[in-house]
Amino acid sequence: MPVQKRSVSVVMPAYRAAETIGTALDSVFAQSIRPDEVIVVDDGSPDDVAAIVARGYPEVRVIRQENAGPAAARNRGAAEARGTWLAFLDADDRWLPGKLERQFQEADEADVGIIAGSILGREAKRLDPAPGFDDLWERNSVATSSALVRRAAYRAAGGMDTRFRHCEDYHLWMRIAHDGWRIIVCNEPLIAYTPAPASLTQQIDAFAEAERRCLEDIAALCAIPPIRLRRRIARSYRDHARGALHLRQMGAARSLLRRSLRYRFTAGQLLDLVAACAPRSLLDLRRWLLAVLQPMESPEARR
Repeated sequence: MPVQKRSVSVVMPAYRAAETIGTALDSVFAQSIRPDEVIVVDDGSPDDVAAIVARGYPEVRVIRQENAGPAAARNRGAAEARGTWLAFLDADDRWLPGKLERQFQEADEADVGIIAGSILGREAKRLDPAPGFDDLWERNSVATSSALVRRAAYRAAGGMDTRFRHCEDYHLWMRIAHDGWRIIVCNEPLIAYTPAPASLTQQIDAFAEAERRCLEDIAALCAIPPIRLRRRIARSYRDHARGALHLRQMGAARSLLRRSLRYRFTAGQLLDLVAACAPRSLLDLRRWLLAVLQPMESPEARR
């Protein structure tokens, strides 16, 4: 069957997703614009995710492979896809109604490579509607489960880098932007995000280290000056440390802040380190007072 100009292939990697994949697929088939095909890549999942899909969603194409990580699973799905657009969705997330219809309002221009949206519950955090490479370098504003990616842009960039088990998406977005494709971010919630149930401490540390490696690799590919790289890595560690502090993962916060200070020393980092060494009860009291005095969330209220 010939591929239409706006045909879309949904690519969904699945690993230990038996309990959530039904909700994810239901959100795909509830779209006002129905996708042309849906591909689930069973990434060596030890549960019966493939059987669940086969029983409940016979129209979905299931591809099985040995466990190789999300980057390899998405690359496999993209290689098998026939659509001109690739719509990524993780098996533990879901799309909101009208997601594809809203994105296709932005898809007419031939130089648009990625169309993304915000996450439900994060509407107050306004994103840059047209981030370029420099913007993405400073901040990843493309949520993977919201990303609608032109297949030509994906393939030209070489797909996701399988060396990374985290930040493989961020690495790709920067490469696509560096190749000259435009990125559009719709400042409205298009997806609902479900955090993975694994250890938060382990996740924060793993993501922090993966982001450092990602930034170093992109800096080498795109000739980023060393001083700019050091500043960005320092801020990356600090951002992850503040997330750990917010979750009261105090040991992780202190460790991440010490790593941040190796790359750059600022008064703000030092203050965060002092906070990470403070009694939890004192931080909880401070958070309560800030919530009373500043009802709207601010960076300070996250401590």
